[in-house]
Formats: sequence, structure tokens, C-alpha cells
Amino acid sequence: MASVEKYTAEAVEGILKHDCRTASSYSNKDIDEDRTYLNYSFDTSHEGTNDYEYYKQVLENNYMFSKGTQREKETVTAAGWVITLPKEITGDKEKEDRFFEGVYQFVSERYREENIVNNAVHYDEGGQPHIHVVFVPVTEIDHDQIHYKTIKSKTAVKLDTGRYEYEYRYKLQDGTTIPVKDYEIKDGIDQRIPIKNYSRRADQYTTKISGADVLNKAELQHFGPDLQSYLSENGIEGKVVTGTTGGINIPVKQLKDITKSTGLTIDEIKEKMTIEEINHAISSGKDLNVSIKEVIDRNVDLNEQISILNNNLDKEKKLNDSLKAELSNTRYELEQARIELEQTREMNESNEEKNLRVEEIEDWTRNTSWGASNDWTRDYEEEREW
Repeated sequence: MASVEKYTAEAVEGILKHDCRTASSYSNKDIDEDRTYLNYSFDTSHEGTNDYEYYKQVLENNYMFSKGTQREKETVTAAGWVITLPKEITGDKEKEDRFFEGVYQFVSERYREENIVNNAVHYDEGGQPHIHVVFVPVTEIDHDQIHYKTIKSKTAVKLDTGRYEYEYRYKLQDGTTIPVKDYEIKDGIDQRIPIKNYSRRADQYTTKISGADVLNKAELQHFGPDLQSYLSENGIEGKVVTGTTGGINIPVKQLKDITKSTGLTIDEIKEKMTIEEINHAISSGKDLNVSIKEVIDRNVDLNEQISILNNNLDKEKKLNDSLKAELSNTRYELEQARIELEQTREMNESNEEKNLRVEEIEDWTRNTSWGASNDWTRDYEEEREW
């Protein structure tokens, strides 16, 4: 997990003391001073000066647009990447050291070693060990560009250090624009629009301090994947980017506030939220803690509703199975009753036929018995008497 923090001049001295553990007291209650001896840093060449003095030298050696104005106090003059040790290599000291060294080398190459102010590997805070690398965001000055009106394009290009910056386009007098690198003066006519009151002091420098140019959207999106590629290419183990974490940049302080607010670590949050939901929460303009908590609560409520629906479906399925069983039993009972009814009907019909035959026999017997008084015997008797 990688996140970036930006600092104004007023905050830099404090953050350097915090990283080096030279402050008299710490606002971070998660620091366990009994484990501070485990912390370390990689050697930086500051020509015998301490980190803060070196930081001020870097400021003096580079142009800064707001210097000497009211906006100077609000200008980002330093930034720090914080990269957390991956869990899969935690506990293997050799792999841990190689990982942190690889991260430091990557950041130093990307933002140039001469701009690195401080670095520190922390083992004495709650959560996973991590490394801080603080640097001044310095970029080159295109003197042709600063003399004319320009607009930033949507095209980001990869510089020789590996980081990304957006290209600029000249505004032309005919209302069109053209990439700075593609512009040519034709027929001796310059279509660019001069800036009348540009800061001529910038002409004295080749580089400038600009957090907006150095830590732009494209750079933040590419940093994690590029770091992962660098580690892999150098045979260094540890995953800093996965399918669920790419493209997320949340300052460390906010990560800690989120954990306090939600009771969840960032890894647990990523298990509950999609990348789109996290990025939307970050860019929504609302308090990040509140936004993330709302999404998680909404998802929890949704999961509860889904669970209730699933339980209801299970109950309905069981009820349907029970009804099917009852219906099957009822059909069987009806079939048995039908069979019994048929058998009873057949028996009744057989008994009726038997009774009828008995009655016929009795009638015949009665009519044909020797003691019967019929017309034939009467005629015979009468004839005999006569």
C-alpha cells in the first residue's frame, strides 16, 4: 500500500522530527518507544547538514512562483511517500530490508536523489512497518513556455526519471491551441500570446518547485504499478499493488483517522468496498471518514437485507418442499381412496347380482315345486274327478 502526503514549509520541520524520532513529544499515540530502536534510515548525502537545513538549501536552489508573496505559506514545498511492508514478507528480515531499500532507491531515482530530504523505516508504530521518503517536488523549467500563455493538456508523458507530467499547449492568437513541443514559427509570424507580467526571476533558474506538476493525477496513478514493476525487475519480493488496491492514494493521517472512525484497517475496508467506491469517497468532497463509513454501513445494511432475503428464500423453499410433500401425500391418499372406492363399488355390484340371482332362483323354486297349486294340476284333478 502506497500513499502520499504533501507539506507546506511550516509543516516540514515537524514531519522531519517525527520521522527521525527527535521530537520532544508525539501526537501519534501509536508510537511504542520501546521499539524505536528497530527503526533505521538509508544514508543520504547532505554535505554535512541536517535534514531541515538541507531542505532549506533545496528551496534556495530552485525557483518557486509564490516565494515572497502571501501564498508562500500555502505552497507545497515537500512531499512524502509512505509505503507499507507487504504482509507476505513480514517476519523475514532479509526480505524486509531488501524491500525497503528497493523502495528508497525507486523514489530517489524517480524524484532525483538531490531532492531527497529524509527517509525513515518505522517499526515502532501500530500496524505494519513502513518507510517514509520525504522530497522536494522539483521539475524543469521550459523558458519558452513560461513566457507565453498556455493550458495544460490531458496528455501525460513519461520523463527520463520515470515519473509522469502533463504536456502543455500554447494558446494562439487565432483562438486555437497547439502542443508546446510541436509549435514552430512560420513566415516570421509568432502566433503565441506573450505574458506581459511574467516573473522574470524564473529566467535565473533551470528548475522549479511545483507540487501540482510533480504530483499530478497521472503520476499518482502510475506510481504504484511502476514501483511494483521496479521491485519485480530487481528480484525484490513484496506486492504493493493488487487487483483491489491499484489507483488508490490516501494520506497516512487519513488512514489512521479512518481506522479510528470505522474501526477497520484499510485492508479490511478494501475487502468491503470496491475500488470505485473508495475513489468516489475520496473525490466526493465530503469528509473521507464519513464517506467511507456511509458506504460500509450501506453495504452492511445491504448484506443484512440480502441475508434476510436468502433466509426467507430458504424458508420459502423449505415450505414449498413441505407443501410438495403434502401434496404428493394427498395425491397418494386420494388415489388409494379412489382404488378402495372402485373395489367397494365392484363388491357392491357383485353382491347385488348375487342377491338378484338368489331371488330369481327362489321365485322359480316356488313356482315349480311339486306341492305347488297351479292350473295344470287343477285341470288334472278336475278331469279325474269327472
